Amino acid sequence: MSYQVRKNFIDTDTGIFYQKEDEYPTEVEDTRLRSLLAKTSKMRHESLQGEPLIEEVPSDGDLEVSEDGQVSEKLESDNKKDTSQE
Repeated sequence: MSYQVRKNFIDTDTGIFYQKEDEYPTEVEDTRLRSLLAKTSKMRHESLQGEPLIEEVPSDGDLEVSEDGQVSEKLESDNKKDTSQE
């Protein structure tokens, strides 16, 4: 899974400026990712409240293409092998 920036912001942990559609690194603590994925946070300026600053972007392995060319995310259960009929 990767993350994409939804709204310009300066990361208070690193001082890095992220612009909309930048890729946000995944090598950060889960608590930091949850904070940026949340709509509000105590640490944010009021102008950044009300919507997530980043969003999850499925990787190529998380997508499937149907016979008619429709692209969709794979369900968690699709990734597990069905062994009940073996």
